[in-house]
Parts: sequence; structure tokens; C-alpha cells
Amino acid sequence: MTAKYYALLTNLGAAKLANAAALGTKLQITQMAVGDGGGTLPTPNATQAALKGEKRRAALNTLSIDTANSSQIIAEQVIPESEGGFWIREIGLFDASGALIAVANCPETYKPQLQEGSGRTQTVRMILIVNSTEAVTLKVDPSVVLATRKYVDDAVITVNAHTDDAMAKHLAAKDPHTQYLKAASQLSEIKAQGSAAMAKALNNIGAMPFYATALNVDLNTLGPDSAGVYYKEIDSLATPELHYPEKMSGTLLVIPSGYGVQQEYTTRIGNKYVRGLSGTWNGSGPWRAWTSIYSSGNPPSAAEVGALPVIATSIGNTSIDAYGLDHLGIYQQSLAANVTTANGFPAAATAGGTLEVILGPYVGGVLQRYTEKHTGRTWVRTLTGNWNGTNGPWSAWVAMYSENNPPKASDVGALPLTGGDITGALGVGQNLNVSGDISVTGRLVANNRVVSANYVYAGGGTSYLAGDGNIYGDKWGGWLTGYLLRTYITSVRFGAATWTDNLGNNAYSFEGGVAITGIQATANYATNLKVAYRTIQVFINNTWYSINSL
Repeated sequence: MTAKYYALLTNLGAAKLANAAALGTKLQITQMAVGDGGGTLPTPNATQAALKGEKRRAALNTLSIDTANSSQIIAEQVIPESEGGFWIREIGLFDASGALIAVANCPETYKPQLQEGSGRTQTVRMILIVNSTEAVTLKVDPSVVLATRKYVDDAVITVNAHTDDAMAKHLAAKDPHTQYLKAASQLSEIKAQGSAAMAKALNNIGAMPFYATALNVDLNTLGPDSAGVYYKEIDSLATPELHYPEKMSGTLLVIPSGYGVQQEYTTRIGNKYVRGLSGTWNGSGPWRAWTSIYSSGNPPSAAEVGALPVIATSIGNTSIDAYGLDHLGIYQQSLAANVTTANGFPAAATAGGTLEVILGPYVGGVLQRYTEKHTGRTWVRTLTGNWNGTNGPWSAWVAMYSENNPPKASDVGALPLTGGDITGALGVGQNLNVSGDISVTGRLVANNRVVSANYVYAGGGTSYLAGDGNIYGDKWGGWLTGYLLRTYITSVRFGAATWTDNLGNNAYSFEGGVAITGIQATANYATNLKVAYRTIQVFINNTWYSINSL
């Protein structure tokens, strides 16, 4: 009688099985599908690539070799009571790629759903005869399958037996948990495995690994896969050849950053440096230069912040002519004995002080400013051409005026208080008050008054005007009053009266220089007439003269 229900390998399944056996690989049968055969009981065909009416496909519950027949593979699937609503007339086995490996038909059975009023868990089993069961992977995923009661019972018996045996061995062992950490050991088991184990443990919990062994490698080689905390214990070993930023022991942090990694090195005295990559990690870089992180213990230099450095050491007995662009800064000169022209200092400087060397004109040019202590007197000089690299060429020192170093009258084109000559015209808009002498080689013009408490001189001092108005000069042979007295009439008077004789009717002529001052006549004036006259006298040079004698 011909079998009505049977299973067979598909052509594709047979080819895959033969290939696996020949190559020594495994055929992975992972899923089982059930279908309704399209409404009628189907006849399995080796040429099939799919079921005729697939209704459900899921992972296998078990895939094992029949203990009674080593050529038979038993595939089993459990359909839970929550699924159904279809007839089962065909079964298919599929490999991991979804290819139909084997196909079978089965007695018709209806799988109901709970909402239909009836439900059951149904096991579907296919027995497949193969030439080599070794070519089939007998493995299922226990997390996605359901088990039959028999499978569970068998498994429980097996597990219990294994557990009892394992527990007995466990109890008999001296240290059965070497794979676990002991609370009493406080993680010393990891430390005993070395720095690499410690680093891995810290990395696993998201912490920064600490390497207890001092660094002995080139820092350039510590990249993205070397994150952690390292240290260098000896100053002399922190060399530039190993790419340390400073020759001093300290702590190194290797942490994730841009392009994968960043390094931070802190010396034992607190100086800190940082560097990162300038591109994708290549096994030893490419590293940027170390950048110093400033702090109170590691302040920036004056040059780093664009300031002039203050040089605490005195210049000493050294020539400042050599202080060019490579000597920018503020210096002290503590000894007056070193402030000499031979050392380049201003000739007028006599004391120690402060020298400033700052940027100035010309290529490589600088400007020097020297300020003398106590007095505050300051001098400045600069270059007269491009820096020659050794000593200039320097201009002469120029004094800066101040309260302690005021300009002289000659410096500003003025007359000193001690006196001097005005070579041009002197214009005075208000009063010109002079307590001493005024010497003028040109003209002295006043639109109002020239007032003097004593004399007003002229002619180089040989002539002068006295306060009483008298004038002294060679022109007068001395004082003007004397000249006038000697030269001009200063007074006029009449001399004593003189009477003429009786004139009668006679004519009478008087001498010059007289004036008639009286007439005397009797009753007969024609015969008895006299005239009185006086000589006119003038006073010249302390002497009275009759004018008729001049």
C-alpha cells in the first residue's frame, strides 16, 4: 500500500545537504511553516520552493537526531493556543536563508483560536531521513520557541541530574568561584592581573583607567586606544626625545577629544600642558605642539601676553649700546659708578635708575629711555638707521623736561633770569616792570610811558635821564642844567637907575641895553628935564652880564 502521508527533501534541500557534507560545513534548518494546501490535501513534490497555502511560519522548538534511528532528524514546532483559525495539511522546513529544504503533508487538522470557543496547544512534528545527519546543525534558539510537555520533562530530568552532580563537585572544590571577584579581596584580583586588566575593568564601567606602572614609552604613541591616567616618576627621564613638554616628572591624562585623543601633562609642581591631534590618528600623531596652561604657579611670560619683561638683575658694568631688539624689557642700573658714557648712558646722568628698551623705528629698531632714580630726570634715544646687530647706530641722548629737569632759557629761546641779549624786537603788550637794568642795542619804543625809579640810560650807558628830569650827556658836557646855565640866559634884571643931566631942549642918545625908567621935569620942562635909565642885565652861568657887553 502506498503511504498517503510522507516527507521528502526538495531538490534545493538535497543539493544544499550534499554540498554541506562534501565541504564539511553545516546546513542550518531554523524554521517550520504550516499551511492548508490551498484547500485540499497536497502531494509533496521535490521541485517545490514554497508551500501551496502557507499560514504560519516560526522558529523550531527542537531539531534533534532520533535516538532510535541515527539517519532520522526530528523537527518539531509548538503552535500556542493563542494562534489558529486555519487548517493544517502541509509542513515545510526552511534554512537560515529562507530556502525550502523539506516538504511534507499530514492528516488534516483544524487549529482553532480561543475566541472561537476552543483552544489548544498543538505540536507539529516532521521526521526527515537523510544520508548524513552530521551535515545538519542540530541547534535551536530557546528564547523564541515553545516546548512540549515531554521535552520539558526530559529536560528537567537531565538538568536535575547535571545540577546534582555539579553541586556536589562545587561543594567539594576549595575555590569553586575563581571567575568571580571576592568582596573581601576588594578588587585585588584585577590588580594582580596587571595594568592592562585594571585599565579594561575601569573602561568597562566607564571610568578612566589608571596605570600603576610608570611610563616608559614615547608619549607620541599613546593614542585613542590608550585612554587613561599615567605617571612619570623621574625628572631626568621626562625628556624632549620622548616628547614631554617639560623635563619634570608628573601625571599624564590621555582622554578622548577631537580627531580621537588629547593629552594633558601636569608636572609635580603644578605646571600643566595640553596638546591634541591636528589630523586623523596615524599611530604616532600627528600631534600639535604642547600648549602651556597658565596658573599662579606658572604665569605667562611678558612676551607671551605682549608686555615688556621686567629684568630683576641689575645691568651692572655693561654697555647698553648692545641692547637692541633681543633685549626688549625694563632693566635696573643699581650703581651710579656704572652710569658712564662708556657704558652708553647719558652724559648728564649721575645716578642709577631704570632703563626701558622698547620697539622703535627702523628695521630691528628700538628706543631706549633712561630715568634717573630720586630725581626722575629722563633721557631718550633711538636709532638713526637699521640696527647693525651690535651697538646701534644710536642717536644722541635727548633730555625730557620735568620738574626736576626743567629747560634752560636758551633751550626754549628765552632770556635767562640772570640776563642776556635780545637780538630781535621786544614787544610788550602790558607794563614792562624791570627791577634792574635794561640794555638795548636797537630802539626802545613805548606807545605810552617808560617809567624808571632811577635813571633811563642811552648811548651804551654814557647818557641818562635823571629822575628829576635832568639829562646827563656828552652833548651838554655833563648835565643839561649846567649846559643851559652856561649857555643860556637863566634870569633878567635891571641895573641901578642912572639920571641924565638937565636936557633942556637938547637931544640925548642912550647906549644900548638900557631902558628909560623915569622922567623928572619942572614947571618949565623945556629948560629943566631929566630922564632916569637902567641897564638891562642877564644871568648866564652864575654871572650877571649887561646885555650891551655881550
